[in-house]
Amino acid sequence: MPAPIKHDTDSSLRVSQGRKLGHNLFPILFVTFCLIIFLTPAAFCVYVGLDTLATFWVSQRCLLAIVLLPLFGMVFVFHLCLGGPSRVLIVGSLMGACVLLILLGDITLQEAIVVSEELLDEECDPFPIKAALQTQWDNAESFYTTCVDDLSTDADITFLEGLETFRMQDCEGYVGYDDALRANPDWQYLELLESKLMCKGWCDDGMQIWSSEYAVGTCTKALGHYMAYNTQWTLLQVTVFAALSFALLAAMLLFLAPSMWG
Repeated sequence: MPAPIKHDTDSSLRVSQGRKLGHNLFPILFVTFCLIIFLTPAAFCVYVGLDTLATFWVSQRCLLAIVLLPLFGMVFVFHLCLGGPSRVLIVGSLMGACVLLILLGDITLQEAIVVSEELLDEECDPFPIKAALQTQWDNAESFYTTCVDDLSTDADITFLEGLETFRMQDCEGYVGYDDALRANPDWQYLELLESKLMCKGWCDDGMQIWSSEYAVGTCTKALGHYMAYNTQWTLLQVTVFAALSFALLAAMLLFLAPSMWG
């Protein structure tokens, strides 16, 4: 009777141990792969969702990209419990992440395109939000000049010197400021535009009311260019990257991954 071949037994044991090790490592390897692929576009998406300059005009839906982190965490836990790769979890998490980023990026991108075109348009009145901000800017200019006139008198300087010296922040204790701010809640946004984009006026060129930094051009133009070259470009990167990832991952799952699950 022939003796058993020890070499074959050892080889089978090593293969079995290798597969077991691969299954044990798979959860951490897969979640690492997901983070490498999706963390950057998700971060870009969240950046747009947190951008106050942009989200005044477009939805904050891009913040939904945050759900990818708990999603990948759940997939990691399920893979640990299952002790190996799950076709449903792999396909669902990879394709689902791509579809989510495509939808968030593309829908918000279309909104940003419309907004930038509206802001760069020379007309103001045909666009309700744009016209409403012009009204609030006019109210701010009126309140500011009245305040500066009184502050200049108290400081014994000319009105023109007062315009160089004082800003709206110096008028926060002026009579009627709180009521004016409540009636014009978007003053804070207009202040943000002046300080971040170094612009002045709104639809028309005007004085600087909040910021003392050197400013060039109207805030509608500055914001329109910001939306076009910052917000739109960021969202375009998210959308294109997610679409390419969808195509490449789909091909990989169709032609390569079946060997993982037999």
